[in-house]
Amino acid sequence: MQTLPDFRLGINSTPLFSAPSDPSERRFWHSLYWNLSSHYVSMDTRREESRTTHSGLRTASEISASERVLDFLSVSPRIGGVFTVYDRDRSGGRYPWWAAGTGSLSLSSDVYGTFQEGGLGYTAFRHTISPRAVIRWSPESHLAGGDDGISLSPADSASTKYWTFSDFSLPSSGGTVQFGLFQSLEAKRESPSGIEKTELASLDLAVSYDMDPGDSERSFSPLSASLNLTPVTLARFRADAAWDLYDRELISMGFTTSLQIVGNDRTLVPDSVSFQGLPYRLSFTHHYTRGFDGADDLSKIRASASLELTPSWSIDYTTYYDISKGSFINQSYTLRRDLHCWEALFVRHISDMDSGFYFRINIVDLPDIKVEQHVSNF
Repeated sequence: MQTLPDFRLGINSTPLFSAPSDPSERRFWHSLYWNLSSHYVSMDTRREESRTTHSGLRTASEISASERVLDFLSVSPRIGGVFTVYDRDRSGGRYPWWAAGTGSLSLSSDVYGTFQEGGLGYTAFRHTISPRAVIRWSPESHLAGGDDGISLSPADSASTKYWTFSDFSLPSSGGTVQFGLFQSLEAKRESPSGIEKTELASLDLAVSYDMDPGDSERSFSPLSASLNLTPVTLARFRADAAWDLYDRELISMGFTTSLQIVGNDRTLVPDSVSFQGLPYRLSFTHHYTRGFDGADDLSKIRASASLELTPSWSIDYTTYYDISKGSFINQSYTLRRDLHCWEALFVRHISDMDSGFYFRINIVDLPDIKVEQHVSNF
């Protein structure tokens, strides 16, 4: 598969109106922000007996605001729109396009308590509870255009006309309300460099309500829970689970353990040299997913190692290993060259499905501005 060109352009959240320097003169419209993102891609997928090409341009923009009501409630309305045009539709029509809008309203608050007694080497702890609710809505119709003219079309008919590839999704419709409760336990301690703050644990609960569940008649989604533990800065543990509110049973569960080590290697440095050594980074992640309804358990390891040979040259190795099957999923070797404001990468990737080479040159601060070439035997 080849994606050339692949061009992205974005404008980060920017004030819609300039705010006056005097806070007393500010009005609600001074809290309005807007953003824009655009993506053009041309894809060429070649297989042994077939070849498929797709290209399209997708542009999305949003206007949002954030206000605090009654000193404890944050209110954030948001409206947006998406415009997408393709080289062809499923019937062969040239340059079909669609445009759709969406809106949301977020409500959130924070309640916290501080404990100054401390312990475990920390001087104080803070427990924060943050309830939230997000209402999202999309119209049932979208504006469609092409060889057959311009018309309003139902959202559920988009899949029969438009292709989906890369991040080009189809217009959606309906409304949902998401409820969530986030809790975190933070700690702080004093060090010679100043005050250090650490998030030791967090728990996030979420469930959503579908305003139009259709034939399923199940308006509520499964209740999801995510627990994060960071006992030390080098290690992290995460547990995720989902509970079906209607069948009253656990439907998914997974655990992720991560370890990261950063340091300097003096193996190749003479003892007489005061140089600290070559900077290196090692990371290790193990992910386990329990199988349900007859599915097998999954247990996989992802590891990587990087070494900076010079301030401009570095090498990286990454691997993805399936413990359940006892085989490598993929491996890659990367040679990186710093070209001041540009960087060049050469990657050799190996897997049972796709092995080949990848070369890219891009601007460091704007990685989406790039030139790349991918050659594989897939």
